[in-house]
Order: sequence, then C-alpha cells, then structure tokens
Amino acid sequence: MLYYAVILLCYFIDLSPAFPLESEYESGYYWREFDGKIPQDALPGGINSEGVTTYIGQVFGRNLVIPAKIDIVNDTVTYEWGYKEFLATENIKILCARYPEQFQWLSTGHGYMSQLKGKHLIIGGYEEGADIYIGRIQLDDELALGKVINGSNQATLNTTKDGKGTQHAAFQVLSYNPSISNRKDSSDCQVVINIY
Repeated sequence: MLYYAVILLCYFIDLSPAFPLESEYESGYYWREFDGKIPQDALPGGINSEGVTTYIGQVFGRNLVIPAKIDIVNDTVTYEWGYKEFLATENIKILCARYPEQFQWLSTGHGYMSQLKGKHLIIGGYEEGADIYIGRIQLDDELALGKVINGSNQATLNTTKDGKGTQHAAFQVLSYNPSISNRKDSSDCQVVINIY
C-alpha cells in the first residue's frame, strides 16, 4: 500500500531526483527509435562535410545489428557492410544519453584494442565472431562515424563515403565512464566539453 502511495505522490510531484525509479536511463545511455527527428538527448558523434553534426545510429538489417551514421542535413542514415555503403529507411535507432559528459573517444587501432580492457566500450551492433563498437576518424573535411570490428584477426574501423566502404587501422572508439561526475553545485564553474 505504501508503494502505491509513493507512486501516486510521484505522479503529482516530480520527485525523480530524490527517488530515482528503475528506468531506461539507469545505464546512462539508451537507444531510441529514430523517427526522422533528432531527440534533445541524442549523443552527437561526428561532423559531415558541410560542418554539421552527425549522430550515432543503429540499424537492424541483413540479420545483423549495425552501427550507422545519421546525417539529418542530408536526410540519410548510412551504414557499411561488405565494403559498401547502404542507405537505411527503417529499423533505425539513435543513441541517446542522460549525461553526455560521461562519454569519451579513446584513440586505438589494430593491435591496440586489448589495451582498453576495463573500459566500457559502447556496443554498437552484432556480427558473428566479432565485437562491434562505435568509432570515428578524421577524413579530409569530415569527422566520419563508423563501425569498429574487433575480431580475432582484426581491429578496424569501417566507414563509408560515396557508396564505398573503407577500413582504417587507427581510429577512436566510443566509451562510457559513469564515474565522471554529472552533478553540479553552486561552487562549480561551467565547463564546456567538446566531444567532437
């Protein structure tokens, strides 16, 4: 009975900071259905060739879950598979975060992924025989998002451009660190965190 009274009270008064309820936000990040609009809590990931922010997506297709790049300016969601670029129009999710300051891009590459043990790398998809993460790399005028494949014989970032897929041996991989403080008090100074 007391449980229902607390729920009813929370319905009328926003006590969520004092009494956090178990929810999709518990882990600090979550995948939302993508409906063509960028949610306010979407996590930025890269920059397109026009200098506009791109976002981290995830597509279900080909019986795989694949990281994707959401480019709202060009109205595209693209992903790499088999060294080709594919356009997705359905079964798309977008990575969102409660506290974006808890995310870091870690420099790594082929032969160095094992040095990231103990880090919470963001799983971006599924392919048999490999761990799939989210990565990015600076390519000419674009901070390109892509799929990190960490398998027994390779660790590469696969990106796409102009219909083709390209592998990169050195790249950044997205990680989550919940121990980074997300609380502010009146003595805190404002800090701008650039995740690009």
